[in-house]
This record gives sequence, structure tokens and C-alpha cells, in this order.
Amino acid sequence: MMRNTDVNTKNRCSLNDNRGAALFSALAMLFIFSALGMTYLRYMALEVETTRNEVSIVRAQHLSGGGIYAAVAELQVSNAESYSFNLNAYRYEKEVAGQAKARVGYAQTVQVSVEAESGKVNLNHAPKAVLVALGLPSQVVTDFQSKVSATPLLSVDDLRGRTYLSGPEFTALDTSVFTVYGDGKINLNAASPAVLAAVFGLSAEESTVLAAKRPFTTEEDLLAKLAKDPSTFNVTSAEGLSLESTCFRLKSSVNVALSENPEAKRFPAETEAVVSFSVAGVPAIHYWRESSVAAAVEAAVEVSSATEESSAAVSPATVSPAAVSPEKPSVPNGVSGAKDKANR
Repeated sequence: MMRNTDVNTKNRCSLNDNRGAALFSALAMLFIFSALGMTYLRYMALEVETTRNEVSIVRAQHLSGGGIYAAVAELQVSNAESYSFNLNAYRYEKEVAGQAKARVGYAQTVQVSVEAESGKVNLNHAPKAVLVALGLPSQVVTDFQSKVSATPLLSVDDLRGRTYLSGPEFTALDTSVFTVYGDGKINLNAASPAVLAAVFGLSAEESTVLAAKRPFTTEEDLLAKLAKDPSTFNVTSAEGLSLESTCFRLKSSVNVALSENPEAKRFPAETEAVVSFSVAGVPAIHYWRESSVAAAVEAAVEVSSATEESSAAVSPATVSPAAVSPEKPSVPNGVSGAKDKANR
């Protein structure tokens, strides 16, 4: 009898131990699955946030690019040389209770600036005397002009990239007065005083005085205001000069915020382009560069790739076969044009 009692007691203790182990295992499994569930929910929240950010980045890029196309349309009906304007940015809300989608403004605008690229001196077309007057060494000009017909400069940076200038020489040069775009004609109504001085052989003071007398309406008006013997000019004829622009540098920027909260995350984007117009007013894009949050992150991750340049591959069905800067390997669809003098 005593022996049976001991056996029963041992069985009950063993059963209690098994139940405790099972409870502990169940609680452990519950904890593990809860942790996995919380991790999954957190992961899904991050995915939703990442997708929202990517959509905002793309939206910012499209808004910025849209500013360029708006500027092109503006230039087709405007005679202005250099100016800036703002565009309201809109988005469509979802349809509510069968009503039409409402257009709601963002908390910011697209800022667009237009600069007359024709006011700069084209390295591939300008006379040697003008380039030398702007600070380029005479021998350097002779060297690249002897090759320009076969291998024209694709960017101002080519002066350094093709070793025509050393690093310090290129740094000391005022590159803001040069370009490689357009038909080579210098728009005197948009040129800086430094360019006017180089073209007409003027002092800095004389070029500033001449710039203040603009606009020049005709060649006769220009000569009357210049009051200088044409034989002293650094250009041999008026063929390389103009009184209006056909080539422009456009910049569009936006800083997208999805709410009016000052602390809201913002997504900046900027687009820069160079566009020329044929005699018939048909636009052709020669250069296109985009920068955004995504581009900045990518550049930080791959620093080496950020400095690489490659020649642009442009589809003739969308953009005229103009010389395109190697700084952007492709040009967006939407602006087309026929080959004109600017592309030769």
C-alpha cells in the first residue's frame, strides 16, 4: 500500500513537471511569434514609408522637369532674354462620393529661371582674338581650333578634360562667359560687359558704359552707341553677332512637401537644360541634367560613378540631332526639332 502511494506521488510530480515545461514552451513560442509579428509589421511600415518617399522623389523630378517644358513653351511666345517665374504645383485628390477629383495645391511652387545662352562666347565658333581677350592662351586657342572641325568641344570642361589647360589654368579662367551650344552668334543684348569688351576691344569701363545703353535695336543703333571704328573690333564681320537669342539655359527647381507642416519631410529636385530654337521656332534640347534626393544618395554611395561622363545617345525621333553634352547620357522625350544652323 505504501509502495503504491509513493508511485502515485512520483507520477503526480512528473505530470506537474511536464505541464510546467509545456507552459514554458508555449509562452516561449508565443513570445517568438509575437516578436516575429511585430518585426513583420515594422517591416511593412518601413516598406510603406519607403514607397511613399520614392513616389515623392519621382513627383519632385516630374515637377522639376515640367518647369523646363513650361519654360520652352513660354519662350516660343516671348521675346524676353533672361527672366524667372514661378509655377503652382498641383496634385489630384481621390474622388470622393462621386464628385470630380479636386486639384489641390502643394505647399510650394516650381521655380524656373531662363538665361540667354546666346550671350556667351561659343568656343567652337568664336574668333581667336575674342577667346584670347577672354583669357585663353593664344597657343591653346590655336591647338583646339585646329581640331574643332573634327572633334568639337562638347562642354566647357573639355578645355581641362582634353588637357588644353592645366588644372590651375582652368580654375583661374572665367568659364561663365563660354558655351559650346547654339549657332555661335553672340547676342550683344544679353552679353556680359566682359564679352562686350572682348568682342569690341573695349576697356572694362567702356564695356560697362556700352552695356548700360542697351537694348540695341539695329546694327546702325549699335554702331551709333558704340562710337568706335569697326576696324578695331575683334570680330571681322557682323555674321558672328546677333541682337536676339536663339539658345537658352533653363533651370527648374522644386522642394516638394506633402503637407504645410514646416517640419514635414521635403524632397528637392532640380533640372537644368539647354535648348535652342530654329528659324522656324522649333525647339531642340542639347543638354539635360537632373538632380534630386535619390541622385544625392546614389552619389554618396557610389562616389566614383558621380564623376564619370559619357557621350549622349539621342533618339532622332524625339530630339534634333544636335550636339548633346556628355554630362547627361539621355534626353527626355517631348521636345523635338529639326536640324538647323545651331547644330552644325
